[in-house]
Amino acid sequence: AIELNPNDSGSYNEIGWALLWSGRLEEAITALEMSLRLDSSSPRNIWWHLGIAYYLKERYEDALNTLAEGQIKRPNFAGYHIALAATYARLGRAAEAARAAAAVRRLDPFFEIESFGSGFRQPAHREAIVAGLREAGLE
Repeated sequence: AIELNPNDSGSYNEIGWALLWSGRLEEAITALEMSLRLDSSSPRNIWWHLGIAYYLKERYEDALNTLAEGQIKRPNFAGYHIALAATYARLGRAAEAARAAAAVRRLDPFFEIESFGSGFRQPAHREAIVAGLREAGLE
């Protein structure tokens, strides 16, 4: 699809999403950033996917800024609070991590960190997410 229409932000978003979960983080970031450059009103979870990719690359400030942007657009999506909790924890911002964790518990009372990380193909990515969530006080 990108070959046929290199200006299609939706195609970049979709390929970025697939690359993220398959563990190809640099390529995912490139595709997701391109999607946002082409259309900043891209699908509502693009900021979540990009924020997770930044988190996994240990680009925590980028992750924080991206996730905060997405949270503004979709404040009741538990995914943003989940990723923000882990990101704040990794940045050593315990109070903000605790607030994000409380929001996760409020929005998704049955949240379990082990199942959240299960979508990642790379075990190291699952472990990185779970470690951040544990630091934030989630179980």
